[in-house]
Amino acid sequence: MNAKKAAWAAFAVAAALIIAFYFAAQNTDTQAGADSETTTGNQEPAPAASASPDTDLDNGFSQVAPDGPQAPSQPTPVQYERQEITAPAPPSPDTQDAAAVAEAFLTVYNYRESETDKSWQEAAQPWLVPDLAAQLPDLTNAALEGKAPAAVSKVEVGENIEDWGVDTPLRWSRHVQVTVDTQDYGSYRLAYRVQAQLTDQGWLINTAQLDSWQRVEK
Repeated sequence: MNAKKAAWAAFAVAAALIIAFYFAAQNTDTQAGADSETTTGNQEPAPAASASPDTDLDNGFSQVAPDGPQAPSQPTPVQYERQEITAPAPPSPDTQDAAAVAEAFLTVYNYRESETDKSWQEAAQPWLVPDLAAQLPDLTNAALEGKAPAAVSKVEVGENIEDWGVDTPLRWSRHVQVTVDTQDYGSYRLAYRVQAQLTDQGWLINTAQLDSWQRVEK
């Protein structure tokens, strides 16, 4: 009888220990969870996703819009002193003087009253051989694009173009510097190579090649 009591007592003690360990474990897990939540709560919150910049999605790609807040700042446009532009007087060069014909042609050819002005085509025709005159409607002057109104203020006829051969009684060639003033974009010097031939109408231009241009201070 005493042995049975002792066995039940041992069993009761063991059961009590098991229950105690079980609740201790539960409390430990609960505390660990609470500690974990507390740690997370003390951390800085993850930054919110930034607002999407102005984008252009027309082509399926996201890109910064040209005028959006991320667009690079544009340089301040250069301001030039405004210049008064007047139309050149109709030239009447001596057609027996090749240099005078070249000057007359380049003066009217490089005049632009406006971006849509075509008057220079008709004005330049008398100083060109027919084949070159026929090309005028298809010609563009890259040096003057977007700079109208513009007019020639100076023409400087230079030396013979050696690569094109020496001058003869029927052939003449020169390097020519043309200064063009624009109303709002400063002045430019255009470098031409010009060739003329003697015809029954006098000297006429058969080649006018624009090699380069650059802005200049007057």
